[in-house]
Amino acid sequence: MNSPSPSAASMMRELRAEVRQNLRRGRVIVAVDGTPGSGQADVADALAAAFAEEGETALRASAADFVDAEGRLDVEAVRRVLVEPFRSSSPEGFSLSPSAGATTAPADALLVVDGDFLLTRELRGLWNWSVWLETHPTAAFARLAADGRADPDPAAASNAAVRDAVASYRRSSNPSAAASALIENTDPENPTRIFGDFC
Repeated sequence: MNSPSPSAASMMRELRAEVRQNLRRGRVIVAVDGTPGSGQADVADALAAAFAEEGETALRASAADFVDAEGRLDVEAVRRVLVEPFRSSSPEGFSLSPSAGATTAPADALLVVDGDFLLTRELRGLWNWSVWLETHPTAAFARLAADGRADPDPAAASNAAVRDAVASYRRSSNPSAAASALIENTDPENPTRIFGDFC
């Protein structure tokens, strides 16, 4: 994980304060969502680090580890392996991915999950708090291209499936309205908070 810039670290501390203002104790799950290429994993890492610097137990998981062979998120596995045992403080522990061994945590602990499409109507009830990242398509597709997942040109024909999936997601789930906090993350060194209605 790269260390966040001072501006990004400050933003994560603000989010940490908001989470703890509303959710003071117990097991808390925070989702970091955004359009593909929005930098969810880096933001989730930085947010977990902001909690850890206060001495809190902050764990990380990625929805990408729960994707099946056909590229779809295995929602049942997310519930059964990760969310339900984490929330219930099961003595058997919980697994941060289907292939990971059991992990335990104290009664007050935070789990930050990153991924795409985490704020669908089916999934949003799994999280206690959530972040939605807005990113300009040029920056988002550049990040996807760097990972070999897309053409850097947002308008490329090969990117049609991603564009269509994002448009469908926005129409069906309105993730920016469902999120607890909205962040403009086109420049990850200088994220900015979005307040009020955002379309």
